[in-house]
Amino acid sequence: MRASFLTASLLLGASLTGTAAPLNLAGANYVNYGNATVYSAPINQYLYNLANGGNVKPGDNPFNIGSTPGAIKDQLVIYTGAGGVDVTTNAAGFDDAYQPPNGKTDPYASIGEDIGVINPGNKAGIANNSNRTWDANLNDLKGFLNGGGAAFMFNNNDTNKDQSLAIWARIWITEADGDVYNGRYLYVDNRDITDDPTYPAKFYGQPPAPNQAAADAYNPGAYTPGVYAGGRTDYIMAGGKTCLDNFGVPKVCANGDTKFDHNLGADHVAYIATFSTLDSYLNSLFSLDSTALSGYTLHVDVRLGCAAAWAGNCDQVQIDNGYEQLFLVSLNNPPPPGVPEPSSLALMGLGLLGLGYTVRRRRA
Repeated sequence: MRASFLTASLLLGASLTGTAAPLNLAGANYVNYGNATVYSAPINQYLYNLANGGNVKPGDNPFNIGSTPGAIKDQLVIYTGAGGVDVTTNAAGFDDAYQPPNGKTDPYASIGEDIGVINPGNKAGIANNSNRTWDANLNDLKGFLNGGGAAFMFNNNDTNKDQSLAIWARIWITEADGDVYNGRYLYVDNRDITDDPTYPAKFYGQPPAPNQAAADAYNPGAYTPGVYAGGRTDYIMAGGKTCLDNFGVPKVCANGDTKFDHNLGADHVAYIATFSTLDSYLNSLFSLDSTALSGYTLHVDVRLGCAAAWAGNCDQVQIDNGYEQLFLVSLNNPPPPGVPEPSSLALMGLGLLGLGYTVRRRRA
């Protein structure tokens, strides 16, 4: 069972990395996938080190985020291959964790379709709870976040030979009567009106105040991933190596280059995703009294790997190892010691532009 909300909502840097410096995403650039703002943990770890003299120990780097069972047991675990009730059992008001495939037992796992996952079943005390989503009572979520923003942490755990993994996710809030709040679904996806999988992700490099307008405005309505010419579509790609030149611009990896590996296993976070629209919704709803707020529910649907409808076109996208992990934390953002100067923040933006470009090339 989870510890108290006060414990769970500690500054993220202190609670997950063992350092007094909290994770601060302000000024760090990102890749936009649908409504999500996605940060590369390994690239930002490298750039944070450069911006702070080059001798920052891993344990003092806020982007070096551990995710062992002991590190995440006080967080909200949505999806994990780890064992033990401390990790798989969430507190009252939150569904327990879904469990993904163990090893190469299934190339595809979907919470929304109840395929390739061990379903924990519905938890009492959650309105409009579904056995095809991970669900959270908003009154309990308010206590957990304790004034912080919602941040989703993801571990990529594929094999080194085939690191890439297709991912699609949808989140939404329902009201007490079951209606979708504001009629909006929020996505982690890679989609445009032609439903063409070669469409590039939208990425930005404008530190220190990045533009969220495109992510907030994205609204494809209610949909589930489709099939394009017998292959993948709508999904983004995770994993793989990225190389940057001395200016933070992406390049073909050569011998001697620094490679940013995103297949970090189950014990370190590879990606951090936030949703400014979700935070706006939550901030508005959290003004309700506890009785009314308990009628609202957050729903999460995550799909990984290679779906059967792709007709065997699974190279570089299927689940090869299993044990991927997704958990939700409370993100507070006070400025940490040694905040990078604007020039360093610009380099950080270029580095994440590189990540977006690499993902785009891989999808082409």
